[in-house]
Amino acid sequence: MARDSILYPTGRTQPHNLEAEQSLLGVLLFESAHLADIDGIVTPESFYDPTHGRIFAAISALVSMGGRADAMTVADRLGADKGLDELGGVRYLADLTERAPPGYNGSTYAEIVREFSQRRQLLRTAEEIEKFAMSGEIRPAEILEHAERDLLAIQMKGRAAGFVNAETAVGQMIDEFDNPAVASGVIFGLDTLDSEIGGLMPGELWLGAGRPGMGKSAFASSVALNIARHGKHADGRPLGVATVNGEMGVSAMMRRYTSDLAFELAPRDAPSYAKLRKRNVTNVERACFHEAARQVAALKDQLQVIKVTGITLSRLRSLMRRQVAAWHRQGIAPGLLIVDHVGLMRPDDPRHQRTEAQTMIAIGLKELAGELGIPILALVQLNREVEKRDDKRPSLPDLRDSGAWEENADGALFFYRDAYYAIRETTPKRADQVQFWESRKASKVLEVIIGKIREGEGGTKELWVDIARNAVRDRQPDNVFGGGLWAHQFEETAASYGLSAPAANPSPATETTYSSEGSTPPADGPEEPPLSAYDIGEFE
Repeated sequence: MARDSILYPTGRTQPHNLEAEQSLLGVLLFESAHLADIDGIVTPESFYDPTHGRIFAAISALVSMGGRADAMTVADRLGADKGLDELGGVRYLADLTERAPPGYNGSTYAEIVREFSQRRQLLRTAEEIEKFAMSGEIRPAEILEHAERDLLAIQMKGRAAGFVNAETAVGQMIDEFDNPAVASGVIFGLDTLDSEIGGLMPGELWLGAGRPGMGKSAFASSVALNIARHGKHADGRPLGVATVNGEMGVSAMMRRYTSDLAFELAPRDAPSYAKLRKRNVTNVERACFHEAARQVAALKDQLQVIKVTGITLSRLRSLMRRQVAAWHRQGIAPGLLIVDHVGLMRPDDPRHQRTEAQTMIAIGLKELAGELGIPILALVQLNREVEKRDDKRPSLPDLRDSGAWEENADGALFFYRDAYYAIRETTPKRADQVQFWESRKASKVLEVIIGKIREGEGGTKELWVDIARNAVRDRQPDNVFGGGLWAHQFEETAASYGLSAPAANPSPATETTYSSEGSTPPADGPEEPPLSAYDIGEFE
């Protein structure tokens, strides 16, 4: 056949199997109903011979219109096709029908055609990489991103989907019910919510929505730390959690994790992440910080973070596929992906308008959750209409840009802190209202409104939050004014950092404060490294 001579510029013949293409077309011409069985496996572009691709397209078009696809009807649809004429016209189609392999082998031939199509696509991608690399006009990072996107597209193309019958589906449901190891949900580590939601299941997309300052990022990072520290898969493996942040850098994220863990060690003496940023801490806070940082660093395999503004779906998919593979090699079960926040993601096609882009991102994240077999918690910014209402508690209609978020999400959590608004209000003029206003300002309540849940009831749950330390808990800790795990080991740990233990009730007026601006460490201990030395950048 003349088309056997199609060559690459290098002189190599492209990988192909014309016999498999002819056999597949023969099966479809003999019985076009078999087309439904190979739906999604091949497309007209999968064929090496362009004429074979056009024949396949004609068969598909005729069947989709409810017609019959045979040698005569396909030839009539193709009309004056020069390529078909070269092969023999309607006689060639009749020969394919007559030589159709006995029995049903359509899917087998379709898989062969797809495999050779993928080989040709891989070679084209390799040639493009070589051309870009040799030109020197494109940065290596851009070449790599382009290559990852193309390779992933090759892998995703041709994945077939089909119905599952009731017997198979019921069997799967019973397996999940009787054997938690088949499908186990990821819990937040917050009983108030976990008892209602029952865990985030593999393949689910959950939204965490709120206006700025409501605590959605604090909630997400506290949950990430809980999962990395205590999460266990039903098979006993620890759970991994990855956070993709478009706003905060790696150091900022680590300050939040460290402040949260330090609060658990010593609620009264834990430094806020704002104080860590300013490098202005007391000796007690510094010692507490060191211990918390050590414990966070020990989560180097389970806890992964990266700062990327404007990440695309294709790059996110590539990053997560590599991370999931790495977790499996390390004996860690993939647990949760957190995206903070989706408004900072970019579409793969920059020509999309914002609403259309957010629709594509919402659909893409739902598909990615299913592909990776993990839940995704996507943080979403709410529109400003919330601020115009007397009751500023959010709901589903407040989602910005696209209704696709509501449609594709399996669940949606909305966050509200009354203290945020109370602090920004003017002092009431009436004396009897001042006390109530002061209590609102001091409130530690974080309302979590379950605005959507596919299997369960909605409602509002109250959590306790110390925003300054990024600590989100079920309720106010009993030892919030002192004590904690840190108290039992403070002297030994503080001494290891060259610090003396403080008095039982140190006074702010007498307690020494060390900052990075010209202060000196204790004379009886080794010189302390700057706090920036503890930026756990290897998590990126």
